Amino acid sequence: MRRCIERRSMTLSDPQTSHIPASEAEYFWYIGPPDGKEPWNPGARRPFTSDYARQLANSLDTLGFDGALFGTGAHDTWVLSSQLIAETKRLKFLLATYPMLISPILAAKMAQSFEYAAPGRVALNIVNANSAVARSLGSGLDHASRYALTHEWLPLFRTAVSGQPFLFDGEHLHAEGKAERLVGSEVALPELWMAGSSPEAVDIAARHIDRYLSWGEPPEVLGQKHIAVAQAAVAHGRKPSFGVRLNVILRDTDEEAWDFAERIYRSVPLEKREAAMAGKAATDSVGIGRMAKLYEGRDINDPRSLEFEPGLWLGLGLMQFSGNSTTVIGSPATVKGVFARYRRHGISTFILSGYPLLEEAYRFGETVLPDLRHDTLEQ
Repeated sequence: MRRCIERRSMTLSDPQTSHIPASEAEYFWYIGPPDGKEPWNPGARRPFTSDYARQLANSLDTLGFDGALFGTGAHDTWVLSSQLIAETKRLKFLLATYPMLISPILAAKMAQSFEYAAPGRVALNIVNANSAVARSLGSGLDHASRYALTHEWLPLFRTAVSGQPFLFDGEHLHAEGKAERLVGSEVALPELWMAGSSPEAVDIAARHIDRYLSWGEPPEVLGQKHIAVAQAAVAHGRKPSFGVRLNVILRDTDEEAWDFAERIYRSVPLEKREAAMAGKAATDSVGIGRMAKLYEGRDINDPRSLEFEPGLWLGLGLMQFSGNSTTVIGSPATVKGVFARYRRHGISTFILSGYPLLEEAYRFGETVLPDLRHDTLEQ
């Protein structure tokens, strides 16, 4: 049964949003496996070779995407992305980085080495992970300890990557020295991006993060969430910008998009969808827990029941367990309307994916991206 919730519309003209910068929108795509027509099905995955990664990166650069997210997965993000620098001219590289796994000084040297080859084109996506993922990577730190470490890690990274001397003696980190700055002062320092919905994450974002990211919750809900982060950041003299991670199913008409979505959704057995639902509910990730609540009261046997707002669909999140559950679905007009709603609630960065990654990047890049470049918040 669909539920109607009365909400007051919040836009960038509201006083409560005055701390959220009305930044120019940027559109990132995703690079990394699994990929293919049905990547949740091992038998329908596309081999993610070095040649294919280079083709994908070059295409994103040519199509006019602002950057690419290299996510957590089978490949190390730094190694994979460094192979693609020569294939691109302007594409930014957003690299998943785990503070619990790497020294901030070493990360600063790696970022500087990347800047040396691609000035101004690297940013770090700070990942604290949930406890299960942390254990799988060899870290026994609990949730609170991971964030406490990140709180020390971020300012130490900033100092080291700027080429300034550092002397730090904290609970988790101890360092003294200096990392040489390999590029000139005209090159901006790498931005720090991060997602996280727990109180610890919000505090860190307010103190340290340049772009605060969220999963695809309803635009108004994210607007309210981001207001709280922006207001907290003011106390530290900061104004972070805000972004959202989404999937895209774009077709010529809404009917074609839904026909495709229903077909792929029903190709996944019910027990796999139920297992994905259970995984979302069981995680200690606050962000994924917020996404799990969007499924409450919906019939997972009916793909259309999983549309929680016009053009926003939860179905893909039950085909593969991930916080990245929300899909923008529909015709070019519908898809552009969804992006406009997010923009009106202070969101300026969109990290997108569609399957197969290459073909869907072309569809999105040629069909709606040029129009999005000309859209304004007033539209």
